[in-house]
Amino acid sequence: MRQALALLYPDSEIASADARDDRKGVDLWVIKPSGARVGAQVKARRTSFWGDVFLEVYSDAAKGVPGWISKLEAELLLVVYRDVVLVFHLPTLAYLTRMNLEKWLSKGYGHRTRSEKRPGQVYESFGVFVPLQELGPALLLNVPKLRTGDAA
Repeated sequence: MRQALALLYPDSEIASADARDDRKGVDLWVIKPSGARVGAQVKARRTSFWGDVFLEVYSDAAKGVPGWISKLEAELLLVVYRDVVLVFHLPTLAYLTRMNLEKWLSKGYGHRTRSEKRPGQVYESFGVFVPLQELGPALLLNVPKLRTGDAA
C-alpha cells in the first residue's frame, strides 16, 4: 500500500495519520518534498478483487449519516484487496457517485450491510458495488500485490 503511494509520489514520505485525522477520513499522509500533504483513506477488503468496488453512501442508513464517499478530507482512496491495490482520486469518485447513484441503483448495484460497532449496537450501512470500468475517470493506479501485505 505504501509502495503504491510511492509510485504516485516519488521522493515523498508516507506517514500514518493521528486519531483526529483518522476520524475525518484520513488514514495516511503523503508528505511531498515541498512539505505539502496529500491525505489518503484506506479501505481493506478481505477478498480478492472481483471487478467491482464498494462505495459507502450511508454509514448509518436509518439515521441518514453520510458514508465515507462523502468525507472529502482525503484526496486519495486506496482499496486494498488480497491481490491488488486500487488507488482512486476521491473527489472524482465522489463526483461520479453523485452523478450516477440513481443509475447505479436502477442497475441493482445497491447493497445493505449490517455491522455491530459495539456489543448490541447494530447499524445498517448502504452503498453500491460498482464495476471498475464505470469508475475509470477516478482510477489513478491499479497495482497487483507481489506478496501478502506488500504492493509493488
